[in-house]
Amino acid sequence: MMKRKRRDDDDDDDDDEGGKTRRRRRRREEKECNKNTTGCVTSVVRVSVPVHPSKLANRKKGVREQLDAKTLRHHDGFGGVLVKYEELSIVNEDGMNGGETILPASSYVNVKAMVKATVFAPKMRSYLIGKVNKIGQDHIGLVVGNIFNASIPIEKFKENMMFDESKNAWEIIEDGTENNDGDEEESDESSSMSMKEIKVGSRVKFRVEKVNREDDRVVLLVGSLLGKGCGPVDSSRQGDDDEETINGTDAAAEDDADEEEAKRDKKRKKKAKKEKKEKKEKKEKKEKKEKKEKKEKKAKKAKKEFSPSSSE
Repeated sequence: MMKRKRRDDDDDDDDDEGGKTRRRRRRREEKECNKNTTGCVTSVVRVSVPVHPSKLANRKKGVREQLDAKTLRHHDGFGGVLVKYEELSIVNEDGMNGGETILPASSYVNVKAMVKATVFAPKMRSYLIGKVNKIGQDHIGLVVGNIFNASIPIEKFKENMMFDESKNAWEIIEDGTENNDGDEEESDESSSMSMKEIKVGSRVKFRVEKVNREDDRVVLLVGSLLGKGCGPVDSSRQGDDDEETINGTDAAAEDDADEEEAKRDKKRKKKAKKEKKEKKEKKEKKEKKEKKEKKEKKAKKAKKEFSPSSSE
């Protein structure tokens, strides 16, 4: 009995250790997640893109057209909304011999490609920064990265928030204790009091409570100001600016690169065609010359055979 009890105690200890490990891992994941206030994740993704047979001559261009149509739409394959992509490359240039397959009941061909994709995929209870575009008495409307809409309902406001109708703004009265880490003692309570405003144009940090998706185009975030550090963000803190990250698309550069590649491809084809033509002409010229020489040789031989001998 004592041995079994000891084993049970050991199991409980293992459970406690496992629980602590899971909690530590969860806190670490949350900490890493909260560093990203844009909601975007950039990674290299391998994708299979259906391409029409008419586009197979230039697979990269065909894949790009399909990805362009998917931009700013939610896709399970990317795990979120595809914001932008770059560094597109085709996995196999050998066509069907490279593992491409024809889609059932369709003439489209699955082309495999690698792409560096930036995807908007905010996690629950992660922190984002948005710009206020609407102020109401029962909610605050924001836009994240100038693309995605978010709303913070009044039940998710801080207790120390008051609506100023004359300014059409929400005021936050802080006593300085919220961001105090306990390293310094408060010297003067009155001097630590501060007033902050949330109005149209303000940049606000909020916690994601819910992600609503009506279809592949419309994504609405529901946020909260009750999380640690939530509230208006100093506009001078450029390090927290999320708009450049999301809107910093390289589409123009990618299009230029595609155009240059198309020009190079055209030059290569033109050069190959010219070389083929020259080779053909050279071969024909050689054959014509050999034919002429053969004919002349034959005629010369015939003339020698039928010419009257000197004895006659």
